[in-house]
Amino acid sequence: MLLFPGTREKKRDLFSLVVVISPRQEVISSVCDQLNVRNLGELSVHQVTLEQFDPQNLAGSISHFIFDIGSSDQGDSFVEKISLFLSKETLCIAIGNSDSLLLAGKYQSQGIHYIYFHPDEIKSLGKILDNPGEQVSRSKSSLKIALLSCKGGVGNSSLSFQLAQNLVQQRNVSLLLVQGQGGTRNLDLIARKEIASDVIKIQENLFALAEQSEHAWNFNQPLYDAYDFVVFDHTIYNADNSEIERALHNCHSIILVFHFDLASIRTAKKVIEYNQHLKKSGNRTKRIILCFNQSQPTQNGMINPPEAGNLIGQSVDVAIPFIKNAGDPAMALSFNGKHKKLLQRLTNLTLGSTEKLPPSSALKQLLKLAGKRS
Repeated sequence: MLLFPGTREKKRDLFSLVVVISPRQEVISSVCDQLNVRNLGELSVHQVTLEQFDPQNLAGSISHFIFDIGSSDQGDSFVEKISLFLSKETLCIAIGNSDSLLLAGKYQSQGIHYIYFHPDEIKSLGKILDNPGEQVSRSKSSLKIALLSCKGGVGNSSLSFQLAQNLVQQRNVSLLLVQGQGGTRNLDLIARKEIASDVIKIQENLFALAEQSEHAWNFNQPLYDAYDFVVFDHTIYNADNSEIERALHNCHSIILVFHFDLASIRTAKKVIEYNQHLKKSGNRTKRIILCFNQSQPTQNGMINPPEAGNLIGQSVDVAIPFIKNAGDPAMALSFNGKHKKLLQRLTNLTLGSTEKLPPSSALKQLLKLAGKRS
């Protein structure tokens, strides 16, 4: 579900981005005429269909997001596709060929303005741009990402911290990092801040909180609604089925973090199978991201990423080699140089991108991790 404001009192930012997507020149012209006279920000116009639009083109601070659904029934899937790329502060407007009140109500329930593309109705766009909070109320639900540790010591907290930092820097969003009840609970060492039951600020737009026992595995705390993103650092290896189901139902992206240890691979497989069980039961399943984190130096005989994927029944999406930090071992992983691409790949997959590494790069990465088998 998208998150957009009911009222907006803040000063307009001339450097913000206004995105317009439509395959029809007449729609683009009508919309841009309204936008140009208001000088709301830099225009980014994409004359493509919703199916052709690549969310990876979205970057920076997006103040307005206007898309043309035409007579298509692809609106719902498109909303889901781009929801993770937009901030709560983004004003979202759909334009279509139907004057159905039911259709308008459906978009309104998601915090999206809907305009019927007709000469008499398109003028209402100006009213929405001038008074964005008058017709659509705010949808109160943050976008939730769960990093689930499949065994202690796989580096889940460090990856959670790195992913949270990357999301804040690239998406310009507010983010709350929640340290779950289980596991090593060493996020305070990584962030170099004491993390307790009260929200603390780690850096600009990045906040943290230690989950209390009475709130364990509760992904819908009212407090979370104040943030664009909530990233959960949870352990899953000692969780029961109801807790696994709660994570699958309530989080938009699921990342399973494991390594060469058979116990961690078995836990990852359990979650994958439970996700398939939900599908057979008629429930909506989640696309789960498999992250193999080589948290210890490679030794002969260790299970490598391709082998782990075969055991789990799903290919590994991101394979992170052993990264040794100089000095303090409690420091977060340093994804600099060649490793920076791995963190970016994990970020992209988390946001719903289907981008793949070039075959040669992927093979090189996996072979390097595999090493010599005895």
